[in-house]
Amino acid sequence: MMPRNPGAWGADRWAAEGMVAVVYIHMARVFFTGAYRGTRAVNWVVGVVLFLSTLFLSFTGYLLPWDQLAFWAITVGTSIAKQAPLVGPTIQFILLGGHEIGPQTFILGGRSMGGRAASMLAAEEFPCDGLLLLAYPLHPAGKPEELRDAHLARIKVPVLCLNGTRDALCRRDLMEGVGARLTASWTMHWLEGADHSFHVLKSSGRTDGEVLSEIAETCAAWASGLRRSI
Repeated sequence: MMPRNPGAWGADRWAAEGMVAVVYIHMARVFFTGAYRGTRAVNWVVGVVLFLSTLFLSFTGYLLPWDQLAFWAITVGTSIAKQAPLVGPTIQFILLGGHEIGPQTFILGGRSMGGRAASMLAAEEFPCDGLLLLAYPLHPAGKPEELRDAHLARIKVPVLCLNGTRDALCRRDLMEGVGARLTASWTMHWLEGADHSFHVLKSSGRTDGEVLSEIAETCAAWASGLRRSI
């Protein structure tokens, strides 16, 4: 959605700024009319805390797109925090999560149709370091001839795809045929006995928990190697 509708990208930012403006106006009205006096003093203190929390959350929202505005917002904000006596450098380190400002590994992904949508974004060169597909729906249920693979060859980033061997939306032989035409950066991992929802039959001798553990371990190992290669 974002590449084709740039206006939607800033909707959350405009909403956050609007929220700050509304809260500021409300606090100013309470202050100048003296509505905080008397028995409402506690309410005023709570209001100040909520106002500061709103400012903090609005500030962190600037960082989500990781664009030039986000970069300079975190640069200026953490530099101000660093000036605090004694604890300034420590506060800056906590805010940055390190000593320097820099992007971390960004993995795009999703499960089932969410994964298909993510793969289409990756095929359009949406900025990411890797693509994680869980239960990719290669074809509709019962319609193996309607493959959803036309865009996969255009994906340039490393891919990890996990499907169950009983997945009704991804026949193993068809997926392996598709994978043979893709780049070496495509990694396919089959979950023995799992269906599209990653459930397994009792007769398989495995549990759903074991399948989820296998997924977690496989994803962690792949992501770790991805970070080292960047």
